[in-house]
Amino acid sequence: MTSFREAIGRRVVSRDDAEAHGDLSALVVDAKASKVVALVVGSGRKATAFSWDQVTGFGPDASRGEGAP
Repeated sequence: MTSFREAIGRRVVSRDDAEAHGDLSALVVDAKASKVVALVVGSGRKATAFSWDQVTGFGPDASRGEGAP
C-alpha cells in the first residue's frame, strides 16, 4: 500500500502510447466512501483530472491509465 505522500510526484503515463501526462499533484477522495475517485496531474490552469476508473496501474515508478480525461 502506498501513502498519499509517497504517491505525490509520481509520473502519470498513458497505457496506450506511453506518453507522460505529467506528475501526480493531488488525489481526490470521496470521504463518505473512503476511496480515491480521481488523480490530478499538473497544477494551475494546466492541471488535468483523471477518473480513478481510468487508472490501470499504480506502481513505485509511475501510474498508468487509459485515454484522456
